[in-house]
Amino acid sequence: METRGRAICALIWSSGLICAEEENPLFWDYDKQDENDRPYLRESDAFLVWVPWLEPNLEFLQQTLSADYLHFKLLEAAKTLATGQEHQMALELAALAKGRSEVIEQRKK
Repeated sequence: METRGRAICALIWSSGLICAEEENPLFWDYDKQDENDRPYLRESDAFLVWVPWLEPNLEFLQQTLSADYLHFKLLEAAKTLATGQEHQMALELAALAKGRSEVIEQRKK
C-alpha cells in the first residue's frame, strides 16, 4: 500500500468484514438506542449512510473479495504501518481473516 491513509482505511473496512460488531477493535462502542448513531459498517450500503454503492464497485468486491485477498492486503497494510501503532492491529486482523473465510464469503453477498 502506497500510503498510511490507505493502509488505515484497509484496516477499517476489513475489520467490518472480518469481525462481529461486538468484537471489532477499531469501532466505537455502539449504542443502537441512540437514533443519531450511524449504522455499523455492514448495516448500510456504505459508510456514507444515505448513498448506495455503485454497481461497478459491488461487482469488483464480489469478484475480488476473499479471505486470502484480505489476508494479503492486511499484510501489505502492516508493512506500510510498520513504524506506527496500527502495525500490530494489521497483523492481528490478517491472522483473523485467514480463519474467517465462510464469514467473509457470506458478507460479500
